[in-house]
Amino acid sequence: AWDGNVDAYVTYNYSLTWSGMENLKATFGIRNLLNTDPPFTVRYLDDGDGAGWEARVADPRGRSFNLLLEYRFQ
Repeated sequence: AWDGNVDAYVTYNYSLTWSGMENLKATFGIRNLLNTDPPFTVRYLDDGDGAGWEARVADPRGRSFNLLLEYRFQ
């Protein structure tokens, strides 16, 4: 029988910021550093027919990278 419990889900993120030039800042980040898969869940609205991930708390796309460049004009 389905009990509605979903396994725990922990991810680790990493970011590094460099600000070695005046008015310029660069940030590199990794989301879901260990590329952890989210737990499988049967959502309430699916009535058990469909399955997937709870989008409010998990992201099935896995590891992602981002780069942010900021320049301050004076």
